[in-house]
Amino acid sequence: MTDRPPDAPPDSPAAGSAGEPTRFLFVWAQGARHILHQHPALALTLGYLFLSLVGMVYEESFFSQFDLQILDFADPSDFILVSLRKPALLGITLLSLWVMLRMVRRHARRMDRSPRYRRLAEWIARRPWWPLAARFVYAALLMGYFLALTASYAEHNADVIKKGRGPKVRVEVVADAAAKSGPPGERLYTLLGTTSRYLLLYDSAAGRTEVLPVNNLARLTAAR
Repeated sequence: MTDRPPDAPPDSPAAGSAGEPTRFLFVWAQGARHILHQHPALALTLGYLFLSLVGMVYEESFFSQFDLQILDFADPSDFILVSLRKPALLGITLLSLWVMLRMVRRHARRMDRSPRYRRLAEWIARRPWWPLAARFVYAALLMGYFLALTASYAEHNADVIKKGRGPKVRVEVVADAAAKSGPPGERLYTLLGTTSRYLLLYDSAAGRTEVLPVNNLARLTAAR
């Protein structure tokens, strides 16, 4: 015995509208399972692309706080390491999925409790474009929450560094090492991140971001 209202037969448009999000997620889950079992190489490639995309979104949001276009200095392989260094990004992805599922459940409850909301859902479900549009809507909601949470996380980390609480390093470039015969000319920076070709630094005193090619690096030590 179900708790469906009397005016909502099982094959009504409203019933289809309420179940559409669940069907959407089920189809995606079944497709992922099929790819994982039948095409493991493709699954590995898609996983690589997913982690790279997560890392790229975070890096772009983070370095934009320092007026730095990270895409100009990073290689695609650099972004996958970001996801591995910051497991919180995977948690944000799962949290985004959880938020969307909560919205799906809330939609289903409102269908049962509000006749006015139900009539609106029925009208939308009758549109010929809705079955296809629904898939894009739910995917856009998931991506929207992920982007918003990632941007908030990146902004928080950037604020921590701007307040002087980031990891400090002492940097000596090749030119400094060659020009000095005495103690090395080390400079104190906050380490923003690294790529395969560049060291990304922040000068807290000057409020300036600097990009140092790794080939120009003579020595890098952690400041205590």
